[in-house]
Amino acid sequence: MRFILNKFKIYKIKYRDHSNRFILHMPDGTTVCNPKYIRGYRVEFFGKNATLEIYEPCKLKGSKILLYNHDHFVLKQTIGAIFVQGGACCSGHTHLFIDEGCSLNNTHFYLNSCPNAFITLGKDCMFSTDIRLWASDTHQIISQDDQHIINKKYGITIGNHVWCGTRCTILKNTTISDNSIIGAASVVSGHFNEPNIIIAGNPAKKIKENVNWLRESLPD
Repeated sequence: MRFILNKFKIYKIKYRDHSNRFILHMPDGTTVCNPKYIRGYRVEFFGKNATLEIYEPCKLKGSKILLYNHDHFVLKQTIGAIFVQGGACCSGHTHLFIDEGCSLNNTHFYLNSCPNAFITLGKDCMFSTDIRLWASDTHQIISQDDQHIINKKYGITIGNHVWCGTRCTILKNTTISDNSIIGAASVVSGHFNEPNIIIAGNPAKKIKENVNWLRESLPD
């Protein structure tokens, strides 16, 4: 049985606790709850009371999704390879939402070590290779004056139809509006509330406005 599972890239789902839920929403409107096996990607639950919802058809070949206590991830008809790490080493309660029509190629989502961290992607986003999204700093930064934590802010919100170039890093407390383009190797932090712009650089800044983009390749 093990040889057959590996040959056809079918993986056993690791639930670890009966309170965890994996819900597959099928194209005909029916649902499949807590399947034992899944084709093309890995799912592992650590802790308790976590929920993963995937809307088929969802092509996640080579992906790996790790959920911890009370995490809730929703993926709507996504294509590509992703790595998702939920609320490890903390109380969890992290949230990931990827809307329909997104294509992601070796994109890493990190929600670990920060309770209530979140990442939201809108519809029809196109992410190139080797992109990292960090919903928090994962470790505490302390003020020497009063010993208070000064890096509590967390979360990433990306609008509809956003194109992200290769090797980008998107940091916590970031907002990117609809129809935007992020240049390759950019490091993005902060709120870009204006739609239809290009941002690029380290740190990323707006370099052009009043633009949009298409998935079609450049003409000859």
